[in-house]
Amino acid sequence: LALPACGPADFEKLLREQRVDRVIVTSVDRTHHDYICRAMEAGCDVVTEKPMTVDADKCRQILDTQRRTGRRLAVTFN
Repeated sequence: LALPACGPADFEKLLREQRVDRVIVTSVDRTHHDYICRAMEAGCDVVTEKPMTVDADKCRQILDTQRRTGRRLAVTFN
């Protein structure tokens, strides 16, 4: 069974085509905010590993996106 894959530029396209409702972010810490916000903007709830992000500005961006979209965000630890 081949799983769909894409590059970063096609992230939203993959979410839309695969009708994703929840995204798990396990990328490099400094990129967490980008994928979290993009997923929430696309209508997905998000689970991310900790740290949620690496600085206050990125944290603010995530929280603003969460408030605006109403999507759920969970931060977990493996």
